[in-house]
Amino acid sequence: MFWRKSIVLKFILGITLPIVVVLVSADILIMNEIHRALLGAATYELESNADIVALEIDQFFTKYEEIARQMAHNVQTRDLFLELKPGSRGADMPSFEKTVETYDNILANDENIMLVWNAAFDSGESIRSGGVVRGLPDYDMTTRSWYGEMMTNRALTITEPYPDSTTGEMVTSVMMPVFDESRLLGLVGIDITIDNLASIMAAHKLGENGHIILVSKSGLIIYHPDGELIGMPVSDSNLDTIVADAISRGMLGEYSYSDAGAENRAILKSVRDTGWTVLAVMTEHDLMTSYYQSRNTMYATFGIGLLIMIAVCVLIAMTITRPIRKLTRMAEQIASGNLGVSLTVRSVDETGQMAKHIFSIASRFKEYIIDIQNMRNCIENGDLTFNLKQEYHGEFSTIKESLMLIQSKLQETLMVISDSASQVSGGSKQVAEIAGQIADGASQISGGAQSLAKGTAVQTSSIEELSRTISDISAQTKENADMADKAANFADTIIKQAEKGNRQMEEMIVAVQEITEASKSVREIMGAIDDMATQTKMLSLNASIEAARAGVHGRSFSVVADNVRNLAIQSADSAKETNQIIKISIEKAELGARIVNEMAESLKEIINGINESSHIIGEIAKASQQQSTSIAHVNDSVDQVADIVQQNSATAEESAAAAEESAAAAEKSAAAAQEMNAQADMLQKLISQFKLRK
Repeated sequence: MFWRKSIVLKFILGITLPIVVVLVSADILIMNEIHRALLGAATYELESNADIVALEIDQFFTKYEEIARQMAHNVQTRDLFLELKPGSRGADMPSFEKTVETYDNILANDENIMLVWNAAFDSGESIRSGGVVRGLPDYDMTTRSWYGEMMTNRALTITEPYPDSTTGEMVTSVMMPVFDESRLLGLVGIDITIDNLASIMAAHKLGENGHIILVSKSGLIIYHPDGELIGMPVSDSNLDTIVADAISRGMLGEYSYSDAGAENRAILKSVRDTGWTVLAVMTEHDLMTSYYQSRNTMYATFGIGLLIMIAVCVLIAMTITRPIRKLTRMAEQIASGNLGVSLTVRSVDETGQMAKHIFSIASRFKEYIIDIQNMRNCIENGDLTFNLKQEYHGEFSTIKESLMLIQSKLQETLMVISDSASQVSGGSKQVAEIAGQIADGASQISGGAQSLAKGTAVQTSSIEELSRTISDISAQTKENADMADKAANFADTIIKQAEKGNRQMEEMIVAVQEITEASKSVREIMGAIDDMATQTKMLSLNASIEAARAGVHGRSFSVVADNVRNLAIQSADSAKETNQIIKISIEKAELGARIVNEMAESLKEIINGINESSHIIGEIAKASQQQSTSIAHVNDSVDQVADIVQQNSATAEESAAAAEESAAAAEKSAAAAQEMNAQADMLQKLISQFKLRK
């Protein structure tokens, strides 16, 4: 794949992809926690609003309940009820004017009170504020829905809302029974308008689309943002059937339902003494507004951070790859045979050290090549006294030992040939002297012939020994040439294996460096996450303090702060554990990087050394072949000398048998001696071309 050829892409993908996966996973977990926390907080806030509305309505009725209780417990009212008998008139009672005055004062002090009244059970009369007295001939309170509850509980009762016959306003009555022990004397009551409750409801804004609904005990809608639904039973309204059924059954709690394609969440609360219920409704969208804002902020932060991280990775990768490209060009020059390359790298990290070692390798192999070239020049010039001056380390020491062994064998062989040539030269001189003596006189032919026979016998033995020695030298030289060829083939095989190992080692170096750099970057990012968790914890603590100061209105925000603080603590602990693991991974990766670098350097030294050694061994093989050819020529010359010596021996025998042929034999012997001396001189010249150790 294309990204395998680019360290920059490997670095970016190797660092950013794991970090993106981690951040996305963390983002998902964090957003889920935030969603859960904010949803809980929003629900709590919705419930708090419902409680507040129910409390305000309860407070609205509390003062009227208290007025009704005070009226019921007023001694004047009790005495009035006791005075009123069937057929009597309330206006004639002594406490009538005082009672009316009290009722008028109550009416005047509150704009919501429309009427203050009482109703005597025995007389059937009702005394009202303003001094109005009305009989109740057609009003049987025992048939009213609230009568049974009042008699059972013997407590205050609030009636269902009803339209006022005069003003048309919605009115409810707060009534308190007055008992004489167990006997009902009458009722005291206050008629109050509930139209002003609309202002209480409207003052509470629940998001953009939320609203509050007030429903009476019997299921009659008292307040609704849609005025057309006021006064309508819940069962006939457009409320969801689940919510309407819950209101009808008095099942308080939390409900979810769909309305016009929008998901809604509702909280149903009761108003304490009235039996009424408050329904607070908000859409899911309004509930999760804070979540959507947090999500968008996190996505934007994540995107910006990802772009910054990619830019930093590109800069770091370019910083790493720039010297590596220089090293690559330097390695290409060395591979093409240019060992005089130079490279300037200012960095002191692993890249700078690698450049320094590569330059050292090139210099060392250049010295090896110069040393071996000097050896080859010495061999070509016949100088076998050379020494290899450089130190050959490792596997190269074997090459040095082989070259020095070849030098030793050649020197021993040439010294043997030199000794044999000296013996041949001495024998030829003796033959010449004998031939001179034969020429001096026939009298000395027999003795000279015998001396010649002995000399030729000695020469024959020396020539045979010389021939055997030269044959051994030729065989040894051929064997050396074969060994040099095998060494060259073996060196080629080693080069291929070493180059393969070098490629694998380079890939390993790159992988280890990528792991090391990625671990360091992840460690830095985990440190940043740890700092963020610490800051988040501090912010959540401040938020908890502010929420505590806000009291009841800050409860929802306190829940969010607690959840965020717990999440920050968990994130900090996870970041610390992850940072410790990454620290150990970095130390292991750095140790592996150092070991791999050392192995790579040694392997590169071996490859370059083997290349040069293979070339030198090839040159040695060629020189050995040339030496083998020269020794073959020497062997032919020695064979010719042997033939001449054999001829001289036959001539000496013929001279001993026939004295008359002595002169001719002497001439032949002299000629043979001259020819043998010439061959010996030729052999000495060949040997003198080599400079041997003494």
